[in-house]
Amino acid sequence: MNSQGPLPRFLSPLGYLAARVYHLGWSFDVRRQLHGGPARVGAPVISIGNLTVGGTGKTPFCSLLADGLHEAGASPAIAMRGYRADRTGGSDEAEEYRQKHPWLPVLVGADRVTTIREALARKGNAPDVILLDDGFQHRRLHRDLDIVLVDALRPGIDGDLLPNGWLREPARSLERADLVVVTRSGGDDGRVHDLIRRHRGVGHDATCRHGWSHIDVYESGVHKDVIDPASCPGRKVVVCSGLGNPASLVDHVTESGMNVVEHLAFPDHVHYGPAELESIRHAAAGADAVLTSAKDWVKLARSPGIESLITPVLVPVVRIEFLEGRDVVVERIREACGTAPVL
Repeated sequence: MNSQGPLPRFLSPLGYLAARVYHLGWSFDVRRQLHGGPARVGAPVISIGNLTVGGTGKTPFCSLLADGLHEAGASPAIAMRGYRADRTGGSDEAEEYRQKHPWLPVLVGADRVTTIREALARKGNAPDVILLDDGFQHRRLHRDLDIVLVDALRPGIDGDLLPNGWLREPARSLERADLVVVTRSGGDDGRVHDLIRRHRGVGHDATCRHGWSHIDVYESGVHKDVIDPASCPGRKVVVCSGLGNPASLVDHVTESGMNVVEHLAFPDHVHYGPAELESIRHAAAGADAVLTSAKDWVKLARSPGIESLITPVLVPVVRIEFLEGRDVVVERIREACGTAPVL
């Protein structure tokens, strides 16, 4: 990720002015949310968020914490706004969580305080710890631990606010993070470590990298098999993505030894309709398989006509491995909610 932001370079003067307007709006929104103080909901809240638009690995990180807390005997729930949830009555991100963790309560609603309180008031299977997905900017809700993820490949904290850069709030906001975790580490992340130290005053707390635990195989929309990524070198694949950070997916594909015939990079949060499916079908004619992310597959699997896609679809399942700082993360979570997750 460069620091330029989503606008073309020739629009930089307008982008700079727009970023100043954005800053005013952000400042007003913070004051609005903090009016009366952050709301407590009656259960520990652990927020997982970031400072930039685009993917930093929040979904697999939330999944890791949910699994770890569940294995340790806690009853976590994930709370999220849910992109386009109000319009569609559902959320692609929520559906991804539900498919991966059928036992996990996923609380979706723009008013997260009310949504969480309603879930906690239910008798029976009320959660005892809330994982707030993409919660760093949601200042209205009190949190017991604020975890901020910074992508080593696309830090974005060296630039300006939207739309002149990629920042959702000023980089100095890292000062209020309880934990800063560098994701997608390549082992040589000196530059991003320096950026974090510059804006936070102290360094990062942990680093981790993303890998694939296994790959789910679907044929005509139906789950058929599970394969080892080690069996994939040499396969010709069409990569299909609608992600904020598609380059990371493509990098993993090439690192696995597969040959990328074509990359269909659709816009972030794309709706897979007939036109998109036809593009995939056409591109897949010369490939062994289509490869897409779990987030994309949730939407693509619901696309009308998916059963006619005879080319196998590979959906890698992401795992996170800590390179440093795992014990720090475990201890801070234990302090926040009383349970040390198994990570």
